[in-house]
Amino acid sequence: NCTIKGKLTLYGEAGFINCTFDNTMENQYSIWTWGGTDVKFDGCTFNTNGKAILLYGRATESSPTNLAVNNCEFNDRNNGAAGKAAIEIGNDYNATYTLTVNRATVNGFADGKNTGSKLWANKNSMDAAHLSVTVDGTKVL
Repeated sequence: NCTIKGKLTLYGEAGFINCTFDNTMENQYSIWTWGGTDVKFDGCTFNTNGKAILLYGRATESSPTNLAVNNCEFNDRNNGAAGKAAIEIGNDYNATYTLTVNRATVNGFADGKNTGSKLWANKNSMDAAHLSVTVDGTKVL
């Protein structure tokens, strides 16, 4: 039940319940998971200029980043002009991620690279050995 303004970078476990992420910065994500391990968003609202969550960092097979997003709303003030999906996934470190999303609402945003989804993008074409994605109970990668 808090409001977070600007950009936040995570390390370790983190959980947010009924929070509003209000980011008016240009060309900045609201959240970078960078060093996050188990990260959960429940009932949160992301008000952005087109960049909400970046699932990215030095996660390993033995210590992956597990991102869970439940009942959240993603709002893009610029209606996709940034060219990003609500949740962007990137990998420059041979990282391992798990993304689970349930009941998300996406307003605006662009079609995600390699997914065509406004909800999520696989920027670096990560394979199933490094990325697992489940949306509303259906495993999509």
